[in-house]
Amino acid sequence: VFFFCLGLSCVIPFIIGMKQSGFYILPSYPFFALCFAKLIENSVTEIVNKIILKITHHIVFKGIIIMLTAGIIISFFIQIQRIGRYKEKLPDIYEIIKKIPSGQTIGICQEMRVDWSLHGYFMRYGNISLDAAPAKQNSHLFYIVDNNCKEYDFLKDYYPVGLKTKNIHLYSK
Repeated sequence: VFFFCLGLSCVIPFIIGMKQSGFYILPSYPFFALCFAKLIENSVTEIVNKIILKITHHIVFKGIIIMLTAGIIISFFIQIQRIGRYKEKLPDIYEIIKKIPSGQTIGICQEMRVDWSLHGYFMRYGNISLDAAPAKQNSHLFYIVDNNCKEYDFLKDYYPVGLKTKNIHLYSK
């Protein structure tokens, strides 16, 4: 009951609110999972006990569990430093971050303002904020645009920085 009420306390404000995107409800999932786990705990315990009693060779069962655990741990370490998603975007971001001092705010075109992975990677790896305010208001030293940006007229006071990037291009005043 406690975990169910805690989960509801996360969900109800978003049910009655205007913004109802799925990621707003993510914090409630663990509480509902704990509630459900507590509900089925006795049944699962009985089933597991029956299975264990029927297995005559506990060593085989334990060996399988140990091998599966080792396989999971090994596959975890294999994935470290491996780029899965955004593999076309990250090399450009790394290259741009080398040229921009940490703590800067750089301008971006309007089409890039909702690219949340771009915002996240620039902040995570370079402590760099991205600003998509209209170009007239921008007085940023740097600007980045990608191949999806439609209007380049705001870059008339900027020149391209010679970087070996494919999709994201850096401009400087």
